[in-house]
Amino acid sequence: MKEKDTTNVNAYYKPGDKDMCMAQEFDDTQYLVEEQALQPLERGDTPVFYAMLLFFQAFGDAYFDDQFHFVMKDDPVLGEGSFGQTSRFCVERLYIMHKLLAELENDGWKTKIQFKAYKRALIGVSNLEYFDKMAKVFLERFRFVFDKHLRPCWTSDSILHYILGGNQVLANEFARWLVDYKRMSSDDEEPYQFTNQIIDMGAIHYRTTAQKNVRINVEECMNYLTADADPAAIMQSDFVKSHWDLIEEMGTFEYIEDTISLFDDTTWGHVDFEPLLEAVWNEIAIHACHQQRCENYVQLAKTSVGEVRRTLRAIILSTIIRPFHQWAKQVFAERNPDKPPPRRVEGAARGELLVKFMRKFSNKLERAKRLAEERNINIKAIQQMLVNQSMKTSAHHKNKNMNVLLEALTVGKRNITKSEEAAGYIDKPVIMSDGITFNFLSMNRSCKNCNSAWTKRNTMWKKKEFHYCESEGCCLAAVHAELKERNIKLSKKDLTFKRIGQKRHEIRAHVAKEVMVDEGKGQHGFDIKDVKDFVPKAKLMESIKQMHLDWLNEKKGLST
Repeated sequence: MKEKDTTNVNAYYKPGDKDMCMAQEFDDTQYLVEEQALQPLERGDTPVFYAMLLFFQAFGDAYFDDQFHFVMKDDPVLGEGSFGQTSRFCVERLYIMHKLLAELENDGWKTKIQFKAYKRALIGVSNLEYFDKMAKVFLERFRFVFDKHLRPCWTSDSILHYILGGNQVLANEFARWLVDYKRMSSDDEEPYQFTNQIIDMGAIHYRTTAQKNVRINVEECMNYLTADADPAAIMQSDFVKSHWDLIEEMGTFEYIEDTISLFDDTTWGHVDFEPLLEAVWNEIAIHACHQQRCENYVQLAKTSVGEVRRTLRAIILSTIIRPFHQWAKQVFAERNPDKPPPRRVEGAARGELLVKFMRKFSNKLERAKRLAEERNINIKAIQQMLVNQSMKTSAHHKNKNMNVLLEALTVGKRNITKSEEAAGYIDKPVIMSDGITFNFLSMNRSCKNCNSAWTKRNTMWKKKEFHYCESEGCCLAAVHAELKERNIKLSKKDLTFKRIGQKRHEIRAHVAKEVMVDEGKGQHGFDIKDVKDFVPKAKLMESIKQMHLDWLNEKKGLST
């Protein structure tokens, strides 16, 4: 089974036909800045928000937009309207996303031409150190989320075999890896050596925004994808066990030139791979990598539109409107082979084709009614399920909520739920404000002398001695210094006997007063617990900022 022509499919996502776009070089003129024509910038000339927008625009051009375009693409075999059913390409796409992200990390973004306007704007910002830190923190957090959510999904032992439905070179490498594991003796501890070869990933992975083909090293790609994989668990999966004979046949070809493409039967040789190909469609491609096609119907849920009308609209869209558009485009393309296919057929041709389509649809409808009568299917009961409002899910939830409300009204005053309360005040994240979170300040991060004095105070409470400490890196000493710097007066007894948590609360209350009164951010629903961190004022508190940053990074799984 060969892949169908994807010219029209790709034209939906990038201008021109596929061959032109595949050969087109990256157009960097859109990012060039004529330095001589621009006025030199001085500190303070660039608005902060404008500089941030330039950074995110550059990040989109250099990385994110290409990933977004990929998930919008249709499967090249299934054709138009199959976006979201490209899971067979997602395992290999994971490595491409990792590779492109790695090119931006460790200040690699500074070498990308897409960031040229942003780098020039940095000359005019007031706080250059803040923006350098912003880029580093943003990419670290992006990598953290990528490694936490995306990588474990597509490299899991239950999904990694999806690669069999993707690029034929990688599919054969994966099959060889499994065959090698199957035949490996217990004494053989040498890892499997993947083929060291550079390959082009084809039109499905074409970078629309960057206007570049994607080329990868097979060995690096497979090592990344199988780094945490357990071949024993993969061999026990239902898919691999059910089709092991054909996977083994695919993995026994010794040379890279002899790779088998499941979608090109001329490469199959004497083996019939049709059952494995059908399994790719029925068990891999059917897995949606996103649900945007379902989300399209959410637009039907508009104001003052009931569930019955939404249901009927959804049926009309899925059975008439959208099939008509695809059919009409196909007919128009057959009538006008020299013209590019339109996004939608308009004008007189639309009216003519709609009449023909509805005639065919009416014939199918009458045939379905006759079959329903022959099989004793109650059509009226189905109609009632569609149009009877009392049988809708919304009616069930409405009645349930009304009963809860009536019960609350009869009991007395209704309790305000958490979702109805004011959100509290908003400030910068602690890592960007160079602040310190209150729950970081604890005795186990205080110096040995302070801990010893605290233990002695508990065992010999009659000796009311206050231990004075000025050690850098000691949380208790930092708290005492911060209390003094903020002019928060505590008696010697309180300084001696109050726990560090109680002293933290004194600082929190002082910060909350600044937020509510001095900064005018007080509002209904504000709670002192909303204050999670503060910007230190005392030098001793400043001394523990690096400890605090290391602690935050450790919680997020990042290395400093």
